[in-house]
Amino acid sequence: MTLKNIPTDSILTHWVRYLSMSEIPTNYQIACGLTALGSLLRRNRYIDQIEFKVWPCQSVLLIGPSGIGKDTIINRVVRVMDVTGGVPVMGGTTYEGIAARLAQLGKPACAYIPAHELTAFFGRSEYQQTMLAGMTNILSCGDKVDITTKGAIFRDGNFTGHPVYIYQPTVTMHGGSTVEWLHKQMPEGTLEGGFLGRFLIMCEEFGSKHVPLVKTDKTQAEIKALWNQLDSWMAGVKTIVDECRKPAEVHLLPEAEEIYGNWYHNRFRLFSRAVLPYANRSRDMVLRIALLMAISRGHYRWIEGVDMDFAIALIQEVAQRIDKVVIPPARGAAIAAKIMDMLPCPERTIYAALGDRYQTRDIFEALDLLRRSGRAWFNSRTERMEVIESTTT
Repeated sequence: MTLKNIPTDSILTHWVRYLSMSEIPTNYQIACGLTALGSLLRRNRYIDQIEFKVWPCQSVLLIGPSGIGKDTIINRVVRVMDVTGGVPVMGGTTYEGIAARLAQLGKPACAYIPAHELTAFFGRSEYQQTMLAGMTNILSCGDKVDITTKGAIFRDGNFTGHPVYIYQPTVTMHGGSTVEWLHKQMPEGTLEGGFLGRFLIMCEEFGSKHVPLVKTDKTQAEIKALWNQLDSWMAGVKTIVDECRKPAEVHLLPEAEEIYGNWYHNRFRLFSRAVLPYANRSRDMVLRIALLMAISRGHYRWIEGVDMDFAIALIQEVAQRIDKVVIPPARGAAIAAKIMDMLPCPERTIYAALGDRYQTRDIFEALDLLRRSGRAWFNSRTERMEVIESTTT
């Protein structure tokens, strides 16, 4: 998505323009800016689904290689939280620690959790299942979460046995990860169990552009204009938070209802069968994103068709790339991809570079796969493996 996809009257345009000086992928900017606003709204706006309510807290998982800007965008969001002071920023690397702090916040227990690297957040492999189950429970936005077994109240030298609850947990989490970590380290069942299904998953391979030195790349007037965009964004956020201090229902206007209904009945065509659990949960994401876009435009009680169009377009971006995130590649294909990144080079270089991680037989089979698929060939004159350039006739 680009700035053109955002309605011009949304304060999100100021956020994206401010970040135009960075190499952060635009999809990261859009997703994190909008959901940061949702965190600050706490439970003060909602869409009533009779049996449950769709709250504005939408978590985001940023997938991409190291250095692409995951840490940078999360740090920018932390600044927004610190300046507004609307919800506490909560760190921690144990579920018990996070749960204990949430239990102290009262009702609702609202917090923003930055997890720059899920590798560090989840910790050792033997602890991951506990962390996964606990965080999935917290991110469910239920009425209360019983954490009594995770640490009863200790008083006068004895455990009182009184139940301990997190009341109305309303947590927004921004996490970062590489595709490789998800494939190799994430516990099994993260999709089916609902953890990944609670995240808007933004997968990127490259930054939006290359900016070697921002200060020398921009004129003083341009730099001042960027700071003005940040000021406009922050002023808009504060206005929205002030206007939404009391809980209120947000309604879909007829056009938005029709657009959502059409998408709802056809959404499974966007996703492969391998990610059906995620497709099921995407219905609430679309409503939540549409709600946030409407509020970013100053519409505190209604959702228009343009808000729903934006939400569906963002989910379509997710649908196009999510298979790469949740489905580990076949071993041979993974090795072949690494070889392609190395070409052109001698075969001995390939074996030397990959020999510590893969068996010789697997490397040989990957090379053979590239030859048979017509993607690479051995040039006997240069004694190097080379990419076969595609031609168009």
